[in-house]
Amino acid sequence: MTGIWSFRMPFAVQWAWPIPLFAILLFAPESPWWLVRKGKIEQAHKSARRLTPAATKDRSKETVSSMIRTNQLEKDVSSGTSFLDCFRGTDLRRTEISMITWTCQIMCGLQFANYSTYFFQQAGLDTSNSFSMTIGLYGAAFVGTLLSWWFITIFGRRQIFTTGLFCLAIGQLLIGILSVVADKGYTGARWGQACKCIPGQSLDDADFPSYDDCLAFRL
Repeated sequence: MTGIWSFRMPFAVQWAWPIPLFAILLFAPESPWWLVRKGKIEQAHKSARRLTPAATKDRSKETVSSMIRTNQLEKDVSSGTSFLDCFRGTDLRRTEISMITWTCQIMCGLQFANYSTYFFQQAGLDTSNSFSMTIGLYGAAFVGTLLSWWFITIFGRRQIFTTGLFCLAIGQLLIGILSVVADKGYTGARWGQACKCIPGQSLDDADFPSYDDCLAFRL
C-alpha cells in the first residue's frame, strides 16, 4: 500500500478493538474490591465466586472478609490525612516506590521503541533501512517477551527487573556516546546507535512488568 493510507491504516485498525472488547466487558464480573468499597457485600461474594477457581470456591467468603477488613483498615489509616502526608512517615516510602516505578518505565529507553523508525531516520539511516531495523527491533522484543516467561521462573522478577534496568541504562549511555562520534563524521556509528536499540527493546519487554507488579518489588 502506498500513499497517505500506508501509515493511516495501521492507526485506524487499532480502533477496531474497542467494539469487541466492550461487548466482552458487558459479561465480565465486577471487581470484588470495588463492590466492597461501595458497600455491596452480597454482590462482592457473587463476583468473588465467579473469579475464584473451582477448587477454592468454598474459600470465597474468607477472601471477601479479608477485603472488608483491609478496606476498613485503609479507611481508618487515611482518615484525617492530607496531600502533605504523602511525604511523611511510612507514606513517604509509598510515594518513593510509586515515583521510582513510574520513572523506571519512562526512563528505560521505551521512547526509542515507540518511535523507532523516526529515531533511526534521525540517526542517519535511510527510510528503507529504518523500516528494516524497526521490524528487527520488534522481532527481538517478541523473542525477549517469550524468554521472560522462562527467566522469571529461574531468576525471579526483581532480579531481572533491576539487572535489565542497569543494562538499559548502559545501552542509552552508549547510544549517546555513539551520537557524539557520529557527529564527528563517523557515519558507521549511526548503525551502532540503531543496533543498540534492538537488544534494549528486547530487555525492555522482557524485564519490565506492570505498575502493580513493580509495587510488589518494594524497590
